[in-house]
Amino acid sequence: MEKPIGPLTNKTKIHQIVIPDAASVVESLFIRFGTFCRKNESHIKVVLSCDSKILQSWEIDAKNLLDNSYQEFCFDKEIETTSYPSIWNVEISCSAKNENNGVALFYDDEKTNSVFYVDYRQVKGSLLLDFKSRPNAENFEYNCIGKSGLISVIIPSYNCSDFLEKCINSVINQTYNNTEIFVVDDGSERKFVEKTRFIVEKIKKTNSLVSLIELPKNRGASAARNEGAKNAIGEFLFFLDSDTFLNNNAFEMMINSLHSHPECSYAYCKFKWGDRIVCGSPFDRQRIKRCNFASMMSLLRFADFPEGGLDESLPRYQDWDLWLTLLKNGKIGTWIDDCLFESIERENSISSGGSITDQEARIILSKKHAEWADITIF
Repeated sequence: MEKPIGPLTNKTKIHQIVIPDAASVVESLFIRFGTFCRKNESHIKVVLSCDSKILQSWEIDAKNLLDNSYQEFCFDKEIETTSYPSIWNVEISCSAKNENNGVALFYDDEKTNSVFYVDYRQVKGSLLLDFKSRPNAENFEYNCIGKSGLISVIIPSYNCSDFLEKCINSVINQTYNNTEIFVVDDGSERKFVEKTRFIVEKIKKTNSLVSLIELPKNRGASAARNEGAKNAIGEFLFFLDSDTFLNNNAFEMMINSLHSHPECSYAYCKFKWGDRIVCGSPFDRQRIKRCNFASMMSLLRFADFPEGGLDESLPRYQDWDLWLTLLKNGKIGTWIDDCLFESIERENSISSGGSITDQEARIILSKKHAEWADITIF
C-alpha cells in the first residue's frame, strides 16, 4: 500500500540510492508526489547526483503539483550510465515561507527489501520514483524479437462498420508494417455485417493479409478477441477497437520499446479518448494491483498471452484483468510517454462494459484476484 511520508518541510530532506540500468541512456526521472498543503508557497527541489557530482537538479512550485501523480523531470542532456556506472542518489527537499508548510510524498511500504532516508533516518519501503531510459545502441543486442517480428492485429467489431475502414487503414499505413489483420465481427446486425464484408473485400484487393471472421451471435469483446487470437500466427498481439485510429508510428514505437525492455511483456502508451488525453503512468507492480493504467490496446508478446485467453465472463475491465493475470505470472509492462492512438468516445463501443457498472466490475475483479490484488472499490 502507498503511505504518505507526511509534509516535507523546510527542515526535512529525503534521499534514496538508485542503481540505473547498465549501458543505458537516462532521459528523465519520475517521482510520485502527494497532495497535502499544495496551496502554500512551497517549492520542491530535486537533485540527482553520482559520486558527489550533481548530474541534474530541478525546482517545481508546489501549486503546480497534480493529485497523486508522477512528476516528470526531463534532463537538459541525456546521461549515459556507462559514464556514471556507480550508485546514484536522488535528494528531495522543500522550501517555504512558513517552515510548517510542506508537500507530502508517498512511498511503497510493501517493498521491504528497499529503504530510503528521511534526513538520516531509514524508512522501510521504496520511494515511488522511476527513470525513463533506453539502451545504449552500441552496447545492446536486440535479442528480444524473434525471427518473424509479425504483429497480429485483432479488430473486434460490433455494429461499428462506419469507422472500420479508417481503422484498418491506420494499421496498413504504419511505418512498421509487418502485420496481419483479423477483423472479428461479433454478431452484428445484418446491415453492419454486409458493410463490414464490403470494406474487408475492398481492402483485400490490395492487402491480402486482411481477413474477416464472423461470429454467428454476439458474444462480447473478449470472445471476439479470443477468436482472432486463435487464428493469429504473429510474434506479437495487438487488440485494436474498430473505432480507434493509430498514429502512423505507433507500432514502430511499441516495437522499439519492447526492444529496449526485453524483460517486459507488453508496451502501453498515452492515447486520446474523445477530447481527453489518457496519460497512464510508468509501470508499477503495486499500483497495477489497485488501479488500471494500461489500455487493452497495448503491444503484447504472444508467448505471454494466457493459455486460456481473455476471461469471456467479464463485460468490463478485460484489460485490467489481463495485466493482473500477467503480473501474477511475473510479467510486466513498459510505458511509452507518447500519445499513439485516438479512440472515439461513444456509449456503445465494444469494450465499454455498459452492462455492468464500474463498481460492479471492480467487485468481480477483487474477488477473482483476492489473494494478492488490492482493488479500490468506489
